[in-house]
Amino acid sequence: MSPMDQRVPCMLCGSDSHERLCGTSRYDIKVTNVICKMCGLVFINPRQTKESLKSYYDKQYREQYTLVDIDSVEYRAGKRAKAQVFINYVPENGKVLEIGCANGVLLSEIKNLRNDISVFGIEPASNLAQSASENYGFEVFCGMVEDYPRSTVKFDLIILDHVLEHFEDPLQSLGLVRDMLSENGVVYIEVPDIRQPYGDLEYNFFQNAHLYNFSYRTITILFRLAGFDIIADGIQNCICFVLRKGTVFRKEAIDFDKEGEDYKEIVKFLNVYKNRFRINAVEGDSAKKHFAEAVITTEIGLERGMQKMYLEAIKDYALLMVAQKDYGKGLELTSKYFDSLNVNPLEIIKMLMLGCKLADADSQWSRFGSLLNEIQKALKEEKLEKDNGL
Repeated sequence: MSPMDQRVPCMLCGSDSHERLCGTSRYDIKVTNVICKMCGLVFINPRQTKESLKSYYDKQYREQYTLVDIDSVEYRAGKRAKAQVFINYVPENGKVLEIGCANGVLLSEIKNLRNDISVFGIEPASNLAQSASENYGFEVFCGMVEDYPRSTVKFDLIILDHVLEHFEDPLQSLGLVRDMLSENGVVYIEVPDIRQPYGDLEYNFFQNAHLYNFSYRTITILFRLAGFDIIADGIQNCICFVLRKGTVFRKEAIDFDKEGEDYKEIVKFLNVYKNRFRINAVEGDSAKKHFAEAVITTEIGLERGMQKMYLEAIKDYALLMVAQKDYGKGLELTSKYFDSLNVNPLEIIKMLMLGCKLADADSQWSRFGSLLNEIQKALKEEKLEKDNGL
């Protein structure tokens, strides 16, 4: 563990009992995601300290996360579509605050649609905060939400669009958000859904910047603890909510074991997803796909007449597994890249089989390895016979 890291209990229920899910994230950054055995919340543990997080967002975050072009026409179009919805929640001459406003595109679109609205932003990355302020002329505070100066100004709409999962302490941060909200104001929150992952879990979905991964159950418990009522919600790829002030619940009033997620169910779901993703990585020939699925899910017997096809399927599948891992790191997969790959099919298949956590994975691997060696031996003998003209 780095001196810049700290071990933490579950933010939601306070439990120290958790199970490790994986130790790698997007861009092959080594962080450990765990799941709480009490409430099912998924979070990074150990994680960076508050000081190192501030430095990371100010100096590294936007340089590292370049997959989304925040200056593109497509990005602006998406923000404009959201702005058209958001303005319906703002009264005449109302005030809007976006936490994590990046370069200010969403706030600028809100202002373009409704000039009577006053917009404000909070952004931890100094270059983006400066860009938003200079390009659009509205006030942007550079820093974390907990450092935002408290004042008598209240906001009618506060937006956290894929931001809550980045907070060191979402419960504390939502308490601050509640204090900044006007009496009839609303909060919009959107986060990734742990039950709707995308891409490779370890090299794409899990990210070092996402300290938490919520499900509908865990995040709605969080809202109750922070004192918010849900007035609208939606689940489509991500989870989104419109909230208003409600009753603040004490942790003692919530039965986390019953109201939270069944952590074993989440672990099982993620394992199934990982295996299905690996299978779906095999594209093209359906025979290869079905063979790969058989290899990583059950013991198989190989027909002698199908030896060559099976061996090629194993090689192709192993190649795709390595390529998929590199794709998750953001590498460009050109034909030259594939030509340069040197993979060991046996090791890749062994990794996949053991990854399934089958009770007899080792014995299956031993049997499968023997069968594969028989195939390779038979193919060599076949080639030798051809070379000798037999």
